[in-house]
Amino acid sequence: YTLTLTDANRREIGKKEVRTNEFGSFTSEFVLPSGGLNGEYYLKTKEGSTGIRVEEYKRPTFDIVFAPQEGTYQLGDSLRVKGTVKTYSGMPIREVPVKYTVTRRSYTWLRLFNYDETLLASGSVLPDEAGEFTVPFLLEGEKAANSFFTYQIEATVTNAAGETQTSVTSMAAGSRSLLLSAKIDRLICKENPGCAVFLAVNLTDMPVNVAGEYKLLPIAAANSSAYAGMFASNVETSLSAWQSLPSGAYKLVASAADEQGRKVDYEQEVVLFSIHDTRPPVDAKIWYYPIQTSFDASHPASFLFGTSEKDAYILTDVCSGNRRLESNVWHLS
Repeated sequence: YTLTLTDANRREIGKKEVRTNEFGSFTSEFVLPSGGLNGEYYLKTKEGSTGIRVEEYKRPTFDIVFAPQEGTYQLGDSLRVKGTVKTYSGMPIREVPVKYTVTRRSYTWLRLFNYDETLLASGSVLPDEAGEFTVPFLLEGEKAANSFFTYQIEATVTNAAGETQTSVTSMAAGSRSLLLSAKIDRLICKENPGCAVFLAVNLTDMPVNVAGEYKLLPIAAANSSAYAGMFASNVETSLSAWQSLPSGAYKLVASAADEQGRKVDYEQEVVLFSIHDTRPPVDAKIWYYPIQTSFDASHPASFLFGTSEKDAYILTDVCSGNRRLESNVWHLS
């Protein structure tokens, strides 16, 4: 391809011959003339073109920074979003209005669809002596089980010299204020159960420190609890007490509450087993668990393999690259 660069007056200022790689892309570079015009420049080939905006660079003298929105919140809550206006040398900017807008968009919990955008609030506030300002607004929106809203707060400041800077922050709210999950293996070997981490975040993925409780319910008897314990969010919780439980499938049910006492739950299935079990802990045509995958001449690799089928013949091959080292037939029942 021939790649051509034209300036704001559509005059050609550069040309390069390029060839695409195996992925259909190419790279090239141009040096813009120091005395060139500002405006819309274009990169063109016979197959298409794209524009780039060229402007004179002016180093900003101040910045607007929003503070992270911590804690939990949901629809109907009143929030006060804080920020600061300071020069890059750290001096606060005072007595200059901060103009703001708050807009809302609605989504589903799958985060796939954006339905509309609504302006909720606009106005201006003055920074204090430290350059700090606060934007108050209400998390408005209809509560629905399968939807949530994002709120975008935009702040704009123009200083005495006429320089304008804008900053944007966003947050989310819905019928839930807290999201709970667990970082835990699905297959848990009782000889080395390790730890679990119960993760709690608000709708902008900021960690939230809460205390909660969890239960292990046998899948075969889901109404009875095999074990109950407590956890602190976002730190490791030891699972050593699970070593004495029978092998099998369990439902892990965790629950916690946000600062307003609103409850949130999380469920996940886990399977407990022992390396001394004589059969798979759950019904499975193929049961596999790696014990040792790093090996050398004195430390062999090892794994557990089993099946719930009767009179099953298992063919195994040990290969190194394209070379077969060993073949075996196992009879399991």
